[in-house]
This record gives sequence, C-alpha cells and structure tokens, in this order.
Amino acid sequence: MPTTTLANAAVQLLSTAPRAQDWPALQDRLRTFPKDTRGKHPCDYTLWACQTGGGSAENSIPGLAAIFACMESIRLVDDLLDEDPEGLQHQVGIGTTANLALALQAAAQHVITQASGIQAGREDILASLHSMMLDTAFGQNEELRAAGTEEE
Repeated sequence: MPTTTLANAAVQLLSTAPRAQDWPALQDRLRTFPKDTRGKHPCDYTLWACQTGGGSAENSIPGLAAIFACMESIRLVDDLLDEDPEGLQHQVGIGTTANLALALQAAAQHVITQASGIQAGREDILASLHSMMLDTAFGQNEELRAAGTEEE
C-alpha cells in the first residue's frame, strides 16, 4: 500500500473521532500530515513495525493515525512553549492551538480504542501513547524550568 494511501487512511480515521467533524480547525490540522525531514514518512515506521509483528498495511492504520496525532500534538505544544514565530498560534490563537493539541491526544486514544483489528496488546499500545505524552510534558516542563520561565 503506497505511503500516500496510508496517510490518507490515517487522516480519515482520525476524522471519525468525536467532535472532529464539528471542528473545522481540527479538520484543517489533520490535513497537514507531516513528512519526516530525513526522507522517510512516519507511515514507513509504523508500517514496518506492524509488518514485523506479522500485520498488514491495513493493520497499521490505527497506530499510524495515533502516532501522527500525538506527534502533531507535541509539535503544537512545543511551538506554543517556545513561542515559535512559525507556530500555528499566530494564525488561530494560543487557546485554539492548545485545544487542538488536546483534541489530537484524545483522537489518538479514540482510534486505538475503536480499532477492530487490535485485540491483544490494546492496553500496551494505550500505555505507550500515554507514556509518550507524559514524558513529553515532563521534558517540556524541564525545558521551561531550565530557561527560568516557569516555577515549580
């Protein structure tokens, strides 16, 4: 299955998350599926991991969707905290950007909990997503503390 087809399927799946259809800014964000700067698309990594475990390209779509949503959430928060001049917050506002980041985290969890192809390992997948987001939040907080912009 071509990378573009996988990416489109992942975005479509994320679009089924609760409230996604009612939120134009979230739909716009979902259309920005990223391309890795080293030439590999995030789809490639998820597909390889799925196939290594004996799954098919179609089986990788929920995981791909969840990873994309978490990656995009992390990027939005990082841009907010770093006051990135290219960040989305300059187009839609700080509050909307923060809310989009939260919505993307919820959408990531939604696609995993609703994926019919994931029987064994669902709890482990969700635990990994939760760990990724918690570790990111902790790291971002440590950056702020080191920069002296936040108090404990």
